Amino acid sequence: MKNTHKLFGIIALVAVIGFSLASCDGDNSPANGYVPTPTPTPTPTPTPTPTAVATDGLLTLEGMSDYDGKYVFAIGTVGSTALYGVKDITTASALVGAWKGIQVTSGTVAIPIYTINTGSGKFASFNSSGAATTMTVYIMTSETFNYTTSPSFAGMTTVSFISIPGFSDGVTFASGKCTINISAGTVANL
Repeated sequence: MKNTHKLFGIIALVAVIGFSLASCDGDNSPANGYVPTPTPTPTPTPTPTPTAVATDGLLTLEGMSDYDGKYVFAIGTVGSTALYGVKDITTASALVGAWKGIQVTSGTVAIPIYTINTGSGKFASFNSSGAATTMTVYIMTSETFNYTTSPSFAGMTTVSFISIPGFSDGVTFASGKCTINISAGTVANL
């Protein structure tokens, strides 16, 4: 019986050695023509950049030839809806970030107008109708303005439009669009 166990043990050992040799690739040296296949390094997934928000809103200002080559952005309200006019929106948060103004050319500038989605706090398309209670256009020499929770407007020129029922129409939007001459507003230097 002991011999039978030894015999089965030897058979099992020979089988293990035989299977091990059979699964071996042989000599994996470069002298035998072996070229290892490199494991590809995974490409890191880039951090997505925010995409610009599309808007139907557009405030077109005419009579701006004194400001050709300068940049503008706008802030205002229609009812209780806050409006923001900048070149494009790619910031994650609506109220903090680098805003790009739109350059005045040939005395005219068309400013895309956005509102804020109250649920997400991000910019959204503006396409409503109504008179802006207030609308201030900021004129600056550089394209980018760093809008923070307490921005400085020093050195800028502003054009303010105020809507007073029965006295002044100010800026009135129809389906998010308005065209107005700056002579209808009040110009001030900050």
